[in-house]
Amino acid sequence: MKAIRKFLSSLREGIKGIWKNKNLGLVSVTSTFFTLFIIGIITIITATVNNMSLQVERKVNDVEIYLINDASQVDIENLRSKIDSINVEKTVVYRSSEEALELMKKSWGKDAHLLEGMDYEGLLPASFIVSLEHIDEADDFVNAIKNENIVEDVNYYKDLVTRIAKISNYTKIFGTILVLVLIVVSIFIISNTIKLTVFSRKNEIAIMKNVGATNSYIRIPFMIEGVFFSVFASVISYLAVYYLYKFLYENFANRLSENLSILNLIRPNLYKLPLLYIFLALGFGIGIIGSVFSIRRYLLDREVNYVD
Repeated sequence: MKAIRKFLSSLREGIKGIWKNKNLGLVSVTSTFFTLFIIGIITIITATVNNMSLQVERKVNDVEIYLINDASQVDIENLRSKIDSINVEKTVVYRSSEEALELMKKSWGKDAHLLEGMDYEGLLPASFIVSLEHIDEADDFVNAIKNENIVEDVNYYKDLVTRIAKISNYTKIFGTILVLVLIVVSIFIISNTIKLTVFSRKNEIAIMKNVGATNSYIRIPFMIEGVFFSVFASVISYLAVYYLYKFLYENFANRLSENLSILNLIRPNLYKLPLLYIFLALGFGIGIIGSVFSIRRYLLDREVNYVD
């Protein structure tokens, strides 16, 4: 019961401190808001680039094996057996010259009539379309198949996927470093805000230490203030980031996907809870760490110093 009474007393002091130091708190909330807002934007950009990388890999993991025009059916079946025997995860589809032409007509749309009257025989080569489960296996697969007699050419997009993957990795690294820097900045902001509060109550802390108050009893009210200000800032930041992204998605997602098919933005509702958890965790952690650092010097000081 005594411990509960002490905690409730500290809680009351913390709530009083929030109201009493609301002006300093407003400065802290504003600064922390902008810092966490930037962290949220970086998080979404990093997730979008990573998602784009995965989309590119899924869409361009096809290896197209074009065959010479006079390949016999026996040669084609032998090549199919060779492809099937290569130990990589894949799906294989054979596309005849006629099927390739039909696809070409569909891609031309209303201009397909321009193909009328042409000699279609051998216009487009037959091919095998091999969809690899893992694009990084493309080089080994192509090397195993490209020298076959009936293979005219092999086309695949590993270089493009590699470049996109590198961009994604660089974005993750840069984003992580920047987020860590901004977290340190947030802790510094909260810590300095609480330091000003602590300094203004230095005499009060000295008196409490003289009458035997424990460090935890003195620390808790300041921790409550720090956590309140940082969590409040994190909630506002979360709402700003989420609804800004939702607005951009609803107004620009379709235009982006029409002009750049590989860029399909992540739906806002998939961000809703993960972003909230991230912001609350950051707010709580920043508030706790900032408060502990701000009052640590006064709690470790064995001598009680009064301010005149």
